Amino acid sequence: MASESKYLSTQTSILIAGVLIAGGLYFGLRSRVRPRPRVRAPAAQPPRHSPRVQPRRRDAPALSAASPRCAKADRAAAQACVAKIFEEHRAEIAKKCVEPAHDPIPPRVKLTFNITFGPDGKQITRGVAEDRETSREGVSMCVMDALPQQLVIPAQGTSVYIEIPWVLP
Repeated sequence: MASESKYLSTQTSILIAGVLIAGGLYFGLRSRVRPRPRVRAPAAQPPRHSPRVQPRRRDAPALSAASPRCAKADRAAAQACVAKIFEEHRAEIAKKCVEPAHDPIPPRVKLTFNITFGPDGKQITRGVAEDRETSREGVSMCVMDALPQQLVIPAQGTSVYIEIPWVLP
C-alpha cells in the first residue's frame, strides 16, 4: 500500500472552506433579520353623520363608451398637433444640432419620438429612437434639449401614446 498522506487534498480543502463560509454567512446574516412587529390598524369606523347612499335610479343615465370620460383619444389629431410643434422648431434645431455635428455624413438624421400624454393633454413621458444607419453622435440629445420640455395638446380625456417620425434637416 502506498503511504497515505496525512494532509487533505486540494478539492477536499476547498469543499470544507466553502461549507464553513456558507455556514458563517447563513448564521451571521440570520441574526440581522428581525421580524417587524405587526401593527394592527384600527378598525374603520363609519362616520357618525354620514349621508345615506342613494341607489342609482333606473332612469338615471349610466356611463357609456360614448360619454366624454370614456371617449377614445384621437391619435391622429394628437400626432398632427405635435408634428406642427416640431415643424415650428425645425430650422432652429437643424441649425443648432445638425449643422455643427462633427461628421456631416449621413446628410439626413432620422429620429422617432415616442410621447405619452395624460388625459389633460400634458406630456407624461418622451423618448427618442435613432435610426442606426443615419445616426450622428450627439444629435439626438441636442434635439431633445432644443425641443420644448413640456408639450401640451388639447385634452383627449384619456392617455394617448403617439410616435412621430422626424427627418432632419
